Amino acid sequence: MPKTSLATLSFFLAVACGAAQPAFGAAGQVQQEYLKTQESLAADQLKPAVTSARKVASHAQAEVKNSAGDERALYGKIASSAERLSKTTGIETARTEFKALSDLMIELSKKHPSEGVKIMQCTMYPGSWIQKKGETRNPYYGKQMLTCGEPVK
Repeated sequence: MPKTSLATLSFFLAVACGAAQPAFGAAGQVQQEYLKTQESLAADQLKPAVTSARKVASHAQAEVKNSAGDERALYGKIASSAERLSKTTGIETARTEFKALSDLMIELSKKHPSEGVKIMQCTMYPGSWIQKKGETRNPYYGKQMLTCGEPVK
């Protein structure tokens, strides 16, 4: 009989029970860089937003190689969307591209629930986003309407 480590048993038990994996499990780097992009746009900071978006694209492309089927296609779309955002030169264009990226990240988050984040929506802007739990930080309006938004139910 093969030996099974406690960590392996814990992992399989968590998966079997449907426990949320922090930071999308293996795709955590994609989510962490996405969250940096969201935070940068909420702070009206274009340069860090495009830098983080470039990293989202890179990490998502790595996940394309480690995935199959629909998930592989989704990571490919995330990589392409993040790459477009990383090439923007204006904050408003970056926010428009961020909406497309957010839609894909929300789709990914439904497949890989993560603790410590929530999906938000803005009633003034037709877009949703993922952010860390806590105070609302609207990436579409930044400092102009930083706290505009509510959790998606």
